[in-house]
Amino acid sequence: DASFLEVMANGAEFERAKIPVITLWDSSPAIEALGDYVFGIGVWTPSAGEEAARFSKRVFNARSAVVVSMTNEWSEAVAKYFVEEFKRGGGRIIDQVSLIPETSDFKSILGRLNRNKPDVLYAAVTDNVIAFYSQLRQVAPELPIITSDIVNEAHLAERPEIFKYL
Repeated sequence: DASFLEVMANGAEFERAKIPVITLWDSSPAIEALGDYVFGIGVWTPSAGEEAARFSKRVFNARSAVVVSMTNEWSEAVAKYFVEEFKRGGGRIIDQVSLIPETSDFKSILGRLNRNKPDVLYAAVTDNVIAFYSQLRQVAPELPIITSDIVNEAHLAERPEIFKYL
């Protein structure tokens, strides 16, 4: 198993050596274009962000959103595709913030939610997930949150009450 960055950096070498390499977490046309020995079998990042935007419109009839992401490749990419698709569908991004992964105090950022009153929050938060959602629920207990596969069974088991509107 290799990450997207590893596959993109080394895929040509694997292809030349005819050694199969698989990335389980990513798929994209860029990976598939590397050759016959390079495979991506995960979710394609653009579609994850785009589908989240369509879901927020379809399920919550969202016309406005706040986007919180982190300064890492995956988070910034899915947030970008969410924003593009949300706007393409007629939605308005009220606020967008990107945090460093080490962030553990989200209160000042989340305090802006009450002022902005979005229909949904798109959270591509990859680090300190429990802290983020705990603090979020103190500020906006019923705000619908759209996210990707970052929230996992361990998070749900640890604090199920903070994920009830996810």
